[in-house]
Amino acid sequence: MNMPDQKFIDHNKDNGLTLIELLVVIGMIVIILGIVVLNTVVLGNKVRIEAAANQILDIIKETRHNSVSAKEFKNNLFPSYGIYFDKAWPGSIIIYADCLIDDNNDETIDENDNFTYNPSSTDCSGENGLVKTITLDSRVRIDEIRLIPSIGLGGGSINKVYLQYIRPEPTLWITDDRGDLLSAGKLEIDLIDRSGKFKKTIIFWSTGQSAIKKIIL
Repeated sequence: MNMPDQKFIDHNKDNGLTLIELLVVIGMIVIILGIVVLNTVVLGNKVRIEAAANQILDIIKETRHNSVSAKEFKNNLFPSYGIYFDKAWPGSIIIYADCLIDDNNDETIDENDNFTYNPSSTDCSGENGLVKTITLDSRVRIDEIRLIPSIGLGGGSINKVYLQYIRPEPTLWITDDRGDLLSAGKLEIDLIDRSGKFKKTIIFWSTGQSAIKKIIL
């Protein structure tokens, strides 16, 4: 009688991974984990700088609202409010109250008046007008401040700038570090993340509008 063919199993054969195959698998896992970690870091930097740019726009809206709505500062004082940026403190923004708008007492608010923040001034009934200091994310900083006039000469990179809303006008009064008022034009403030890869430019026009422009380095 013919017996059917039987398949014999070699129990001595090793069906596991060889050392080379194991190293290849581990290498692939390491590469994938590296890509995931890198993407997470990049995404985090992008999210942080977007959040900081939106935070500054929210600060501008709050400041404008405080001026237009005549928010009381203290002791029955209803000043105009402004924001102060300084490259010497690239991670901080100051909101201030200007309690003496008509500085030269000529009953006219114009370029001859002062629209800056002075921490040593006491024109707010003995106070210097400091409302609050806002700190940005430590991994984001102010990198550049530029004035771009629409008419005339001047402008360029500056170290500090003051943005102030004067009631009841909706326009934005922009003053440079020399105390000169921007009659027409725009202000650009660059934010950069710690890695230096992501940059956001916040644009403020003297007419009061603002916007965010994204720049990828």
